Amino acid sequence: MVLFAAQIFAQSRIVMGTVKDKEGLPIAGAIVQEKGVTNTTLTDADGKFSIEVRMGNKITITMKGYKVKEVSIDDANGLNNIILEKNIKRLEFGIQAGINLAEDNYGKKLEEYEKTAQMAMGYTGGLYMDINLSRYFSFEMGLHYRLMSLKEANSKYKARADFHFASIPLYFKHSIRIKDDRLYLFYGADFNLCWKRQLKEEYDGKTDKIGDTFSMMLTYPGVILPGLGYERKNKFGIRANVYYWTPDTYYEPGDLVAYFVTLTYKF
Repeated sequence: MVLFAAQIFAQSRIVMGTVKDKEGLPIAGAIVQEKGVTNTTLTDADGKFSIEVRMGNKITITMKGYKVKEVSIDDANGLNNIILEKNIKRLEFGIQAGINLAEDNYGKKLEEYEKTAQMAMGYTGGLYMDINLSRYFSFEMGLHYRLMSLKEANSKYKARADFHFASIPLYFKHSIRIKDDRLYLFYGADFNLCWKRQLKEEYDGKTDKIGDTFSMMLTYPGVILPGLGYERKNKFGIRANVYYWTPDTYYEPGDLVAYFVTLTYKF
């Protein structure tokens, strides 16, 4: 028995190493395990570990949010600098809500009426899905509801209308990773089903009785001009962008421009 125990001891060695991320920061609490057995330990606050392993065997390093790493104990240089790569989810789901300021340039085109377009506040909300194609590039699609309010006025005429959108947005995102955060540029288009509600229309102090009616409008896709977003630890985020849309009606097309500020949250 003594000889057998001595033989087992001779066939094992104490392995020490350091676990870091790609930015060179230590990873604490990673599980270091001898492959094929239950012999485990954890990395300390500096990412360091020490474990006794049988000669010729390997160790695996596991940490939530990172890919599993397998290392040979014979690679001394590799043990001193074990790098874990982030495990990026291919599909991520979230919700978004925000406000917008919209302006209708259609009124500006009607010079004979000398209308002045005024900005009005609306809001947006909905669900979205991120399809991560790589660490730095992703594609977003979702289902949004938007309300864009518009105002027009001149010396005799005042009008206000709400445009309600059911939209399917398609965004392309280019990301810069900053540790666990993300700064990204996004742009794209959306496909809309729109209802217009004429809330108020006055001429020379008299209210138009035809107001407060609904009409459905066929629309061209809206264009999301390049916007900027920031996401904290793959959870909370904020983004801002400019939106451009042209209604397709039997009137002369007008241009609706809206400025969005939106909060996002991933599940």
